[in-house]
Amino acid sequence: MNCYKNDLDINIDSLNASMLDVSNRQLYETMKMLSEYGYVKGIEFMDVISPENSVLNHPRNWHITSQG
Repeated sequence: MNCYKNDLDINIDSLNASMLDVSNRQLYETMKMLSEYGYVKGIEFMDVISPENSVLNHPRNWHITSQG
């Protein structure tokens, strides 16, 4: 958000749970919810039996929708 407000380019490669100060699981669940509500698109959810090991595709593929 800080980059958006200050018209700065974001280093998308650094976008991860640690940078956002949340757990990997929290990031995964939040992005899943945002996708289900149509706020973001392009996210691929790779669910696995052990939820803490579920992963998302690279943020470079994510896009905010007009609803988001």
